[in-house]
Amino acid sequence: MSFHTYALAEERNLRVVVRGLPKELETEHILSDLKSQNLPVREVHRMHHPTDKKRYLDLCLVILDLSPEGKEIYNIRRICNLTGITVEAPRNRGIVGQCHRCQLYGHSAKNCYAKPRCVKCLGDHGTPECTRTPESEGPPSCVLCGEAGHPANYRGCTKAPRRKWRGGANRRGRAASASRSRPRQHAPSLAPILVSQPAPPQPHTKPAPAKGSSGQGVSSSVPSAPASNAWVKPPAIVSAAASRPAPSLQAQKPKLAPQASSTFAADFSLVCSFFNNINVAEVSSLARKLREAKSAQDKLNATIEHINLIDAIGSFQCA
Repeated sequence: MSFHTYALAEERNLRVVVRGLPKELETEHILSDLKSQNLPVREVHRMHHPTDKKRYLDLCLVILDLSPEGKEIYNIRRICNLTGITVEAPRNRGIVGQCHRCQLYGHSAKNCYAKPRCVKCLGDHGTPECTRTPESEGPPSCVLCGEAGHPANYRGCTKAPRRKWRGGANRRGRAASASRSRPRQHAPSLAPILVSQPAPPQPHTKPAPAKGSSGQGVSSSVPSAPASNAWVKPPAIVSAAASRPAPSLQAQKPKLAPQASSTFAADFSLVCSFFNNINVAEVSSLARKLREAKSAQDKLNATIEHINLIDAIGSFQCA
């Protein structure tokens, strides 16, 4: 009896994709390194290009126990002393899985107990036992549809399930195509309604009686025109202050700076007279020698050397 089962939740494995591992790195080294990091790893497989199985990628599929210890693989930062790796969940491409034992879709070979069937021919044997080669027996045959020209894992087979599109763009595309195929419904015209609707009744207004020459009231249905147009904006009111002429500006003479006081002039004259009679450089030289003098005799010698300066200072008289 042919049947298949499904794995329980506690029997399922954790599958992750490790990105950034060089193609030259063997999967055995990756497996041993992950186990050395106390990760419950079961299998490591090198991933290849979808259309070329000999074109390996820098991606590896790692299968671990579905446990808290197995989920620690998302926290590792180094494998085989290589950094720059990323661990991510496998991407769901929306393709139904195919059993490699009976070639049917919807379950895996691990839980399949059906009779093995070959993926390349119509023989009563499994795929590993098939001795057929393309050079000897021509194109393959499909055990699902019975036609020759493609194997049983060909996604274009009439028995293969179609891809389940999950993208939002595809849903929007299908919604747009459905809206285009739906017949357009025009809004009903409002012209008949507007034509058939009667005009609203006008209110009755009784004009005020006007006295004629005979003194009797004369009725008139035409109201008198207003004295002024209420919609015309009245002219702006010009204030009295704005109507006054601007005062004329008379040229004013610039104010003269105050003259220097006589006291400042006398002080300035005194300073100039002092610097003319006293040699400032000689004053600096005398002060330097007095600072450098180490004894009273040295100070006396400096004073005698500049005796003329001392006499000039003593004989200076204020004007």
